[in-house]
Amino acid sequence: MIMKHKISSSIRSLVPGSGTARQYLARLEIMFTRIAKADAAPLLDRLANMKYDGQGNVRDHIANMSGLAARIKAGGIDIPECYVVQLVLDSLPPQYERFQASCDVNWGLEELMCMCGQEEEFVRLGNSGRNICAIPGLGPNNEKKHSFILFR
Repeated sequence: MIMKHKISSSIRSLVPGSGTARQYLARLEIMFTRIAKADAAPLLDRLANMKYDGQGNVRDHIANMSGLAARIKAGGIDIPECYVVQLVLDSLPPQYERFQASCDVNWGLEELMCMCGQEEEFVRLGNSGRNICAIPGLGPNNEKKHSFILFR
């Protein structure tokens, strides 16, 4: 196989045997899928231990966590979005305590990002004497929708 001679010797040594090019590529794919799953474990640990330190934007923090979750999913480990939402909520500092209590883990990451952005403004302005109330309702096409009311 010409293809086998063009591949780096370090990769070539990972997949023993010969056969058709199709079989060789299938063995390579299996080998690298295993490696990708092994690489996902440290990413999962990093995702579970991420904390928002107040530096930068909370939306960027959520986007980083979401991107890390996507890399883990690409590695073959399925993570439900509600689990990622819970990890994001757990990563927030104590200033977001009221927000964490009023959040719904069934929110998508986009909704959470939007609401965290609003909460970040309240935290930066020092408005701690307000409450957020999520009111379930129906949208124009009878789809489920949350309305948010801020009380001061």
